Amino acid sequence: MACDQVDLTVEAGTIHGLIGENGAGKSTLMRLVYGLERPDAGSMEVDGQPVTIRSPREALALGIGMVHQHFQLVPTLSVLDNVLLGAEPVKGPWLDRGAGRRRLLESAGAMLDGVDVMARVDHLSIGRQQRVEIARLLFRDARLLILDEPTAVLSPREAASLFTELARLRAAGRTIILITHRLADVLHQTDAVSIMRQGRLIATRMTRDTGYDELAAMLVASSGGTDPALPDDGSAVVNRKSKADAGPPILELRHVTFPGSAHTTGLADVSIAIAPFEIVAVVGVDGSGQSELIRLAAGRATPSAGTVHRPGTVGWIPEDRLHEAVIPMMSAAENLLLGRHRDSRFSRRGVIDRTQVAAHATRLMKDGDVRPAKPERAVATLSGGNQQKLVLARETSGEPPLLVAAHPTRGLDLAATRRVYDVLKAARARGAAVLLVSAELDEARAIADRIVVMYAGRVVGELLPGEATNEVLGRLMTGGAPAGSMA
Repeated sequence: MACDQVDLTVEAGTIHGLIGENGAGKSTLMRLVYGLERPDAGSMEVDGQPVTIRSPREALALGIGMVHQHFQLVPTLSVLDNVLLGAEPVKGPWLDRGAGRRRLLESAGAMLDGVDVMARVDHLSIGRQQRVEIARLLFRDARLLILDEPTAVLSPREAASLFTELARLRAAGRTIILITHRLADVLHQTDAVSIMRQGRLIATRMTRDTGYDELAAMLVASSGGTDPALPDDGSAVVNRKSKADAGPPILELRHVTFPGSAHTTGLADVSIAIAPFEIVAVVGVDGSGQSELIRLAAGRATPSAGTVHRPGTVGWIPEDRLHEAVIPMMSAAENLLLGRHRDSRFSRRGVIDRTQVAAHATRLMKDGDVRPAKPERAVATLSGGNQQKLVLARETSGEPPLLVAAHPTRGLDLAATRRVYDVLKAARARGAAVLLVSAELDEARAIADRIVVMYAGRVVGELLPGEATNEVLGRLMTGGAPAGSMA
């Protein structure tokens, strides 16, 4: 049951955090509030008045708006046209784009600071696309904003900027519900927090009266865990072995150059080597070349200059699982077969052996802790965390010598995050080389043997985890030299 007897009260003019494991019912509850789902029982009140919300249009009419984890923008339209879509101002029979632009700047000018409203949306960075989504709601005068994992796709600098704007909206009297897995965001940015588990709301706390340990304990209790995946204080950081004692490289990029896109810088003379039994984490401000690095390492692109040496088999965990890793409307069994359909275990003379495919899927789903372990279920019906565990199970099942993982814990709860770390460390333990691109500095320090810092398409530093303090990483990630250097 996605939601069961949930009683949630959100005070006006506050930022209210909503946390829980993947599949706990957070997004379903908010889809009910936004009119995307219909409740079987219960009631809802807005401003003390009972309401029935049957569609997003009705929700917006009541001042409720939602920004989904996967944006709902039309990529080929301009910022302005995306905002106006469905709420077009007219002058006689004609669209009054000028009036729409004036109203947009009046209602959401600060949210779009630095954004050209006439630019095509697909020419904007992910962070700016998210601001367009929020601006659409402000244009429609939404007083309650529901944000589903808003910082999952943002760099630390973008996330800090977003929270500055959210605090401004709160001060102006708007209410924000923040669905997130990041406890630091909850503790530093919210006024209250509610915790969901297995479809039920188990507790609500004033943020000032709780802390990381209490929230983490409530989150992981249902999965049998006792400790959070990562401590906020960085106490899990240790210095592991250096590159020198790990053997010849499995992956090596030598003086690689690769063109960027509209909002990334590409790569310029990048050299990185990863040995067996080693996890190397790459960190940097979003758009510094990490996406291009991942595609080159995984064999999805060819450099314009330089060389890439890698094994013939690579496990690839892409940063956008819905568009690059799974086919949502296909079953779990079919997704686990992707890329392996010609294997003699599963097909003979071009005919798929469905029995073997189902047995293969059942084993991988059980070993990978994919829930529910039902091979016939469409992947679209799985939570984000279970989709990611399915991808991990598929990509590591053949024990590839190289595992390339881009933001593998993005949007995952603590239990699913622990599972990802276990998989990455198991790959290292059997002798694989692991390339991890992450926006989480604590994550990089906790599981990597080395941390490579990128800025503007170049490698600007390489550190052991114990050397990678926030101060040092922050300076390198923003183009500065480490404290004490002569640069």
